[in-house]
Amino acid sequence: MNRIVQRAVLASLLLVSISASAQYRNTNVQTNYDFARVISAQPIYETVEIDNGREVCRNQRVNYAQQEYRQHRSESSSVVGAIIGGVIGNQFGSGNGRAAATVAGVALGSAVARDAQNNARRYDSPRYASRTERICEYQPDYRTERQIVGYDVRYDYKGQRGQTTTRNQPGQTIRVQVAVTAIED
Repeated sequence: MNRIVQRAVLASLLLVSISASAQYRNTNVQTNYDFARVISAQPIYETVEIDNGREVCRNQRVNYAQQEYRQHRSESSSVVGAIIGGVIGNQFGSGNGRAAATVAGVALGSAVARDAQNNARRYDSPRYASRTERICEYQPDYRTERQIVGYDVRYDYKGQRGQTTTRNQPGQTIRVQVAVTAIED
């Protein structure tokens, strides 16, 4: 038999059994509530762990590296640039033109050396510094404790004894559910 047919047969049998049991169910049940006398109510204990942890803080020195930028200025590089520029400028022209080229070479060489020096950033080796930081961490602190988690209640309702568990202590009486069913003769 394939699975679809098997499932269809099982579903049909289930429906037949449900409808058959429904025919024998008594629909004349009436539910009422009343109060029963409490005979005893014993606390139910459970051991639980309670965390009384707290945050603990301390001041601590922390070391860190500080990278420092320093720009070193030196007039010697401008002088060297001026000399090199003057020598190069002196190679061009003749007479007054050569003098003008030399002066221009000195000015240009000095400016190039100064610009190169300004663009060259020098980092010193790192310096180490320290500062105080407040560091906090949570420290758990567990303790065990017995707590009441409910009550084991024994009661009497018109001569019938029963037992149940409640969250709170019930007192002298406890509310009970009473079902009344009609019986055919």
